[in-house]
Amino acid sequence: MAPPLLRLPPSRRWELAVTEDWRLYARRGAAERLREAVAVPGLGGACRDCALLALVNHRLGEAGQAKEWLDRARRKKPSQGAQPTWEAAEATVFLGEAEKELEGLKRP
Repeated sequence: MAPPLLRLPPSRRWELAVTEDWRLYARRGAAERLREAVAVPGLGGACRDCALLALVNHRLGEAGQAKEWLDRARRKKPSQGAQPTWEAAEATVFLGEAEKELEGLKRP
């Protein structure tokens, strides 16, 4: 029988793996898993993913990588006036957290 993670649809596998690693964000495995997820066409690479990579790299002390991922997240942020979705809401939350963590920006 397949392990529980492999019984999930592919779209949920990487989210659970990443979330588990994010809780232990000081591990290099989190950054590697996220980079792999972002590289899969149509599966990753959204604003939320890039913001999460910015946070992970920041916690790992890799300021240059963190800044690059934060810049990517900003470029991929859903536009104002776009149809509200959960993905857009998640992007806003993760991007806000990344900005606050990396740049000390105060969020309303």
